[in-house]
Amino acid sequence: MPADMTPHLRAAFRLLSPGTAPRRGLFLSISLAVVAIVAVFAVVIVDARADARRSAEAAEVNLATALARDMDRNVELLDLSIQAARDSWADPRVRALDPELRQLVLFDHSASARYIDAILVVDRDGTVLADSRSTAPAARDFRDADFFAAQQAGDAGLFIGRPVRAPGKGEWHIAFSRRITADDGSFAGMAVGFLNLGYLTETYKHLPLGDGSILQLLNADGTLLVREPEARGTVGRSFKNSPVFRLMDGPESGTFEATSTVDGRPRLFAYRRVGALPLIQVVAEGTDAVFAGWRAKALALGAVVAVLCSGILALLFGLKGELQSRVAAERRLDVLASTDPLTGLANRRRFFERAEARCAEAARGGLPLSLVMLDADHFKSFNDRYGHAAGDRALVALARAIEGEVRGGIDVAARYGGEEFVLLLPGLDGTAALAVAEAIRAAVAGLALPHDRAPAGIVTVSAGLASVGPGMPAELRALVEGADAELYRSKRDGRNRSSGGGRLLARYPRPEALSA
Repeated sequence: MPADMTPHLRAAFRLLSPGTAPRRGLFLSISLAVVAIVAVFAVVIVDARADARRSAEAAEVNLATALARDMDRNVELLDLSIQAARDSWADPRVRALDPELRQLVLFDHSASARYIDAILVVDRDGTVLADSRSTAPAARDFRDADFFAAQQAGDAGLFIGRPVRAPGKGEWHIAFSRRITADDGSFAGMAVGFLNLGYLTETYKHLPLGDGSILQLLNADGTLLVREPEARGTVGRSFKNSPVFRLMDGPESGTFEATSTVDGRPRLFAYRRVGALPLIQVVAEGTDAVFAGWRAKALALGAVVAVLCSGILALLFGLKGELQSRVAAERRLDVLASTDPLTGLANRRRFFERAEARCAEAARGGLPLSLVMLDADHFKSFNDRYGHAAGDRALVALARAIEGEVRGGIDVAARYGGEEFVLLLPGLDGTAALAVAEAIRAAVAGLALPHDRAPAGIVTVSAGLASVGPGMPAELRALVEGADAELYRSKRDGRNRSSGGGRLLARYPRPEALSA
């Protein structure tokens, strides 16, 4: 790995390493970016849905308005014919005319329009006196009709009756009636015109409506007059108490989404009142049809956003994995470069890196600091006698003895070179450090590694130490030189001993001021 890549990889790893604030910040930024993309998608989709609804509403409102106006004109023409027949019948001279001439006077040409079944003049007893279809009216009795009862009770103006089946045709029609009032103000009969609803059904059928769409004409009292497509049992039925009708009861026009009372399908409704008449024209399109195009667009865009967000997250985690792999490899190389391959202790370079930091901590905390140098006695003759493989095993055993006395995360132990080892003891004065050195020396002796060329007959070590008191500047190089000098004195004084300390202590403290 190129040396100039190391700082960049370390910086990247710090950003992506678990538990670090930069990593959390990076992942938060990426998460916010993904959330922002999703939020923009949501806004676009919601706005597109609103556009689809507005477009459908506009089309429905226009259609409802056109149908309402057409209905209003037709009813207006029918009403003019009804009024003409009523007013003419009130004149005794007209009633006295020859039947054929009277027919011409009572009923104009509009009475023969295809959407008008008949215009009748009915007396106070419900008997037909004149019929626009014939000079000899058929015998019919309207005393039970709702429009007859309404006009008999008082002047109801232009009264619209319930839809009924036309005699002999089976088609639905509705009666529009006006009262005939005698000179004394009493009920003298009525003029009534029947509007054939079949023409509305035919008109509705030829309109380009989507699946689930319906067209309706309602009386203002909630009675259904026309429905296309027709639903059995609904024409003439009152929907006054239905939730859908209550939404139309009041304003002149409007739109809303609701579930149909008849078939339970959700629809977008638009309605408009028919002029000044007590009629309501309704156009409703199924929401599935209204939002079909929007739904397809939403699914397509959703798939694109999902792929985009998944790609971003995949790239992020892929980069994280790649960087972690590279930095793990770098760490392994760094460990190999800073660790003694034989003993597993830090090497000299790593020792000085860590020891400098410990010296600075001890100085800031006002703590004592000691350094111990250890060396295997007569080690050259050991290698000559037992071989280098045995010498390596002896050094490993010595390293384990040193580790047995090291305080994890505080002390710094290293192989200084050859058979020489160094141990930095932050927070310990000379007396405590000497106790550590002696403990290590005793541990090595306790291994009883045979060495028949040594005076003791076993492998031993010699130690030298140097210390600085609390608050004194800790110069690492001076400590090393001082401990090395004391080690030389131990060697000179007969080996297998420690030099440089005072009274021995059984144990030594673990200073709380030093971090792991």
